[in-house]
Amino acid sequence: MSPITSRKNSRWRRILVITGIVLLAGWLASSYAIARYFVSRRSPVYAETLPAVTWAKFEEQRLKTSDDQSIGCWHTAGAAPQPVVVLVHGHMGDRSAMLSRAKLFTELGCGTMLLTMRAHGDSTGTLNDFGYGGRLDVIAAVEFLEKTYPGRKVLLVGCSAGATAVCGAGSELGNRVHGIVMEQPFRDMYTVVKQRTDLFLPPILSHVAYTGLILMGNVVLPHYSQIAPIHLAQKITSQVKVWILTGGKDNRADPSEGKSIYDAIHSHADLYCFPNAGHESLLEHDKDNYTKHAQKWVDEVTQTSK
Repeated sequence: MSPITSRKNSRWRRILVITGIVLLAGWLASSYAIARYFVSRRSPVYAETLPAVTWAKFEEQRLKTSDDQSIGCWHTAGAAPQPVVVLVHGHMGDRSAMLSRAKLFTELGCGTMLLTMRAHGDSTGTLNDFGYGGRLDVIAAVEFLEKTYPGRKVLLVGCSAGATAVCGAGSELGNRVHGIVMEQPFRDMYTVVKQRTDLFLPPILSHVAYTGLILMGNVVLPHYSQIAPIHLAQKITSQVKVWILTGGKDNRADPSEGKSIYDAIHSHADLYCFPNAGHESLLEHDKDNYTKHAQKWVDEVTQTSK
């Protein structure tokens, strides 16, 4: 090989190496930026006004969590012996998203507490970890209810990321709660990321994006692997009944994810699929069916021993 050819080959090798390093750095940097975006608060704190409804009179309350977050909530007493129902919204929502469910449970005679998870609405916090940190918000709600309505049983109801919050709280509260409803839960964060990348990107780009987001997800959220209802649910005492609801056409929380959680705790769980529902309010999708289930939850919780 001539000296000129050797120099040309060496130059091309350097170009390829530099190009590879730039592409790798760009891939990791963009993956980090996207991961950081998805776990960051999306809007400044905003006021949540007490709803003017004819079917209930809400009281406003601020809760202090064990890690010093301030959580906004509304609550109504209902009447004993009916339970008090803690209602937890999904990703990017706030407590007003749970008003229709609050109306239903109020009509069933229950007390209700609607809370806004950290990093949403009028609650403090900047880290939005898809309901895992929200478990501490739910625990603070249960502690408040135990003092405010002593002797009343507690039913937890959470939607999507809210399902992670009630599942995580249930895994730590033991018999202090008497029933848990998980609507459209995801299995774990790895599944969440895979479904989103597959949903919005073609196959090769999806795989590249997934790998980058998993790598950087573990950087921005050191507890990434713990955000897993499939594992949290197995820590819920078998004395607490768990109901899992899925949507048959849900492309954000595939019904197989709810099924996997059910399979792990089937001895004290029920599973029901709304076959034509997507990732939406199951109550609004099929009010009659949802109401029938809600009555069953309330009846079973009311009948459980303390």
